[in-house]
Amino acid sequence: MNRKREYNEHEDTSDHNPGAAFYLRSRFSAGKIVVGGSGSLNEEISDLAKAYMAKNSGDAIEVRPESMSTEGGIEGVRIGRLHIGLISRPLTQSEKGKLLYLPIARSMTGIVIHKSIAVDNLTEAQICDVFQRQAQILEGTRRQRRKNHRSHAQT
Repeated sequence: MNRKREYNEHEDTSDHNPGAAFYLRSRFSAGKIVVGGSGSLNEEISDLAKAYMAKNSGDAIEVRPESMSTEGGIEGVRIGRLHIGLISRPLTQSEKGKLLYLPIARSMTGIVIHKSIAVDNLTEAQICDVFQRQAQILEGTRRQRRKNHRSHAQT
């Protein structure tokens, strides 16, 4: 028995949505499904698309190789250029009413330090402190520039 599952825009899809593949196939059956956006998952999504198409030879999925950023993925779906947008952040409140968000993975993010810097055991807290201090230094520099600009403009 082949039970088709209808798409429900009010349904909670944050954990798992087995009907999503059916919905996409039925909605875009006239052509291929085009995927693009943030490049952080391009390789994984390309591999998944190839594996899916190997089992479903009648379906076509094109994963755009160029990174278009999260905003490019969202805009591409919004205007119909993409069927699936890859994004690397949750949707904003204003985007939520227009798009369906399905988180599928968490991307690992890291930093690298040149080997000439004699550091081999930074903690997360220490790394955060470095960036916090840098942000404070930049803000102090901006304030000083504004102050100098104002005093120069008054003379």
